[in-house]
This record gives sequence, structure tokens and C-alpha cells, in this order.
Amino acid sequence: DILCEIYNNYREKVEIYVGLDPEEEMLKKAIKKCPNKSQIFFVKGKAENLPFKNRKFNAIFCSFGVRNFSYRAKAFREIKKALKIGGIFTILEFSLPCKNMSSLINSLAWKYTEILIPPLGYLITHHKEAYDYLVTSIEKFPCQKELEKELKQLGFKILESKPLFPPFVFLCVMTKTVSI
Repeated sequence: DILCEIYNNYREKVEIYVGLDPEEEMLKKAIKKCPNKSQIFFVKGKAENLPFKNRKFNAIFCSFGVRNFSYRAKAFREIKKALKIGGIFTILEFSLPCKNMSSLINSLAWKYTEILIPPLGYLITHHKEAYDYLVTSIEKFPCQKELEKELKQLGFKILESKPLFPPFVFLCVMTKTVSI
């Protein structure tokens, strides 16, 4: 689990869980969230240089973290190396729709995000910069179809990819089909 966000949703289905994050503080928060279990491990590291053996994992998840990869293609190659053949890679991420923002719902949802999320985030967390960054990083991130193209070029097979609501959140589930 890159950036340690999935475990609490799937803890009953996971035999061994490994959470990865480059920030010590985020690892500490993740550790506090998890019950004491012998099969939970937290590792400081970056997706661009995974500290794991090849073909180690059945599944790798990344929720709202791909936008933060410094070198996306390198991270995806590392993830592919770490997956067993047939392993699943799942991304849940923010992204603007590939089509222009002409639909009224898309436009309103984006204006809400762009204008209201930074000040609301500040009121709740007192970290306005993080929410300003969120908006900027979504604007700079490739749309769902463009990201799928990147993943296919690196050898992933897309099993499912769909936008969620609000329209700038999407889920992409893929598999590693060939050895590296």
C-alpha cells in the first residue's frame, strides 16, 4: 500500500500488509491507525525505488498518491517489478476529466474544489498549503485516459477503469501480465 491509505478498508482480507511512505510522520500516523497485528509492516521509501524483491506482491494499492510521484514512469516500472505475474495494481486518484469541463456538473464540481476546498481544508486542519497543492496537483495531473495510456505502454493490462463522483476522481484496476 503506497502511502498507507488502504489497510483499514481491507484488513480482514489481507494476510500480510506492507505500508510504504516516504515521510516518517505519515508512517507514524499509519501505525497508530492499525491494530497490533504481527503481519503488518511499515517501510519508509518511495515508489520510484521500492525496497522489495521482484515478484513479491499479489496486489499493490495507491490511493491519492500517484500525483505525488516524482517520476511516474519509474514508479510504475518499480511497481510492475514488485508484482507477481497476474498481480493487481489499483489506483484511486484525482484527475480532471479528459473532455473539456463543458458539462455543468463537471464545471460546478471543479469550481467547488478549486474555490472552497483550500479554505475549508484550512478551517479543519490549519494547513491551507496542502489544499492549495491538492488543487494545483489535480490540474497538472494527466486525465484518466492519458494515465491509462502510460500504464499500457509500461505493460499493464487495464481490467477496469472508471470515473467516480465527483467526476475528477477515478479508479483504475490493472494487472501485470508478463514477466519483466
